[in-house]
Amino acid sequence: MSCVLEARGLAVRHGRRQTLAPCDVQLAAGEVLGLYGPNGAGKTTLVQALACLHPHASGEVRLAGARVGADLSLLDFHRRTAVVFQDVLVLRGSVLDNVELGLKLRGVPRDQRTRRARHWLERLRIGHLADRVARGISGGEAQRVSLARAFALEPEVLFLDEPFAAVDAPTRARLVDELSDVLAESGTAAVFVSHDPAELVDVCDRALILDAGRVLQAGAAGDVFQLPRDRRVAEIIGAENLICARVVHSSDAGSELDWDGESLVVPRLRATPGTSVTLLLPPDAVEARLPPATVPAGALVGTISRVRDRRDARVVAIRLRNGRIVRAIAGGELPAREGDTAVLVPRSDGFWIVEPADACFVDPAAAARHASPCR
Repeated sequence: MSCVLEARGLAVRHGRRQTLAPCDVQLAAGEVLGLYGPNGAGKTTLVQALACLHPHASGEVRLAGARVGADLSLLDFHRRTAVVFQDVLVLRGSVLDNVELGLKLRGVPRDQRTRRARHWLERLRIGHLADRVARGISGGEAQRVSLARAFALEPEVLFLDEPFAAVDAPTRARLVDELSDVLAESGTAAVFVSHDPAELVDVCDRALILDAGRVLQAGAAGDVFQLPRDRRVAEIIGAENLICARVVHSSDAGSELDWDGESLVVPRLRATPGTSVTLLLPPDAVEARLPPATVPAGALVGTISRVRDRRDARVVAIRLRNGRIVRAIAGGELPAREGDTAVLVPRSDGFWIVEPADACFVDPAAAARHASPCR
């Protein structure tokens, strides 16, 4: 697949402070790239730099292979791209006038721009608002107007900087669904900034995790939010059941860990005794069950402190004897009442190695699943 947008060694400075460390970014035709990170991570700085709305301290941006500022003028770059910001831009006049504005500025004939504007108003479910005064519509409707205005331009790349941050949750969910559908149908390449991992997984093909102006991890959106490469990324994405423990004993059969006084056995994990490891055990990979009459040694036992219903399962928070909280799926026989005792049963292939790099899984099948094979 051809590369429609590429940044090489892109860096940004504000005075003496570097706000974006040199980074390389590629966006394929029709691909949606997500940007995620805490406040101040550099997401907006990066998307504005990619959109050539912010001067670069170093590096270059290319659109369809043409270098901006050399092979391609900045004006032509902006004519071939579009941006939707968090703060909705609604001008005087009707909704239709607002959607036509970009096309009018680009010299598109009136009948053609009206046809394109009405098409996108209908596609985004606000065709009935075409003749309404734009400044009298709701926030969700106004954001649809911004999207319609951007898509009507038929951009080669669409930049979306937290476009739904200011709308209520139900409206936001509908807008995210519609955006995902429209991007897929139109084949528009896009860079999408969001504070919501679920949104990025739903909308994006790939994602970048940023922190303090640096790209910490890049990959398929689903993988990035499930399989963090290190502890900092795990903290940024809010990974649940992050286990930081000391290796007591290790063999090809597995490793025994000391997790703040709790003994935890991880099958097929090979690690160096005496060192620290950080593992991830997603809630979907561990089940909370009624404790047997005789609890086996090394079992993780705790008290249910919270119960939360998901659409597909009941999730319980278990407070262990060491005070740590583990979230797990409630087994069918578990009453799942706060205060009840439960035993945790992790899937043998449910653990993911976060750190260190030399820890690995012995079993080839497990290694394939975890991408951490022993060599």
